[in-house]
Amino acid sequence: PNFTIKVKHTDMESMGSQFVNMDDAAIVFEETIHQMPSSTGWHYWDIESFSYDGSSNIIVEVVWGLLDDYSNFNDHYQVQATDMGSTRAVYGYNDYNENPPYNGNSGVLPNLYMSFASDASDDIYKLGFIVKDSTGNMLEDASVRIGTLTRFTDNQGSTVFDLLPGTYTYLVKKDDYLPQESAISLSEDVTIEIILTIGEVSVAEPEITRLNIYPNPAVTILTVESGEPIFDIRIINMRGEVIYSAGVGRGNSHSINVSGYKSGIYLIQATTSGGVFTSRVQITTQL
Repeated sequence: PNFTIKVKHTDMESMGSQFVNMDDAAIVFEETIHQMPSSTGWHYWDIESFSYDGSSNIIVEVVWGLLDDYSNFNDHYQVQATDMGSTRAVYGYNDYNENPPYNGNSGVLPNLYMSFASDASDDIYKLGFIVKDSTGNMLEDASVRIGTLTRFTDNQGSTVFDLLPGTYTYLVKKDDYLPQESAISLSEDVTIEIILTIGEVSVAEPEITRLNIYPNPAVTILTVESGEPIFDIRIINMRGEVIYSAGVGRGNSHSINVSGYKSGIYLIQATTSGGVFTSRVQITTQL
């Protein structure tokens, strides 16, 4: 086929440095010859049935090409995309192979929209969250994620999901607070109270780390690895200012371009499933 779309469930939160094996994926669309559109705007495919489990992430593989004139940009095809802040896409291209080799990865994700119809059910339950700090103050704009759906709390620290019966894993996060992750089996309306505690930054005495950071000193690309899932990473200068912050999405590694930072000692702070860990790194300006 000249054009194929494959879909499968995954528990991955970010992509790595190679293609994911899609041999067990569902082929939801394919055509022997498919001409990509030449006009700007959304392009729609009526895909074959795919049974979504309601909570997992989804990998979508799109392969097209091997036509003399397969796009309106000569040797490439241009799509709208969004910077996700973590590695969400891998890509490859080749003028001679139907399935090109891996070329790279990116935090810029092509804009794909998928809609699913659910089976009719009278059993829809409300799963509510009330998020507070340790002193009882309501926390506004805390994120609550279930599967791929994220909602944010209002000025009363509250947000609500309408869900079918089942077991759901949720992750609650807010800047400067330690995240909380847990699961619930939903069979009735439930409201959960979440208390987040502040993750303190100490410049003078960083705690013992369980992080692997390399290279150190770093000139261009700095990589942070952990044996535990990483939720987010921050770079802090020696004045205690946060100069970089990014969500990692529970991956075990994250790479940062530090070529624009001034030479000096910085703190790398990572929030993992095992706690908040901090380590020092030296960044050297490339002359």
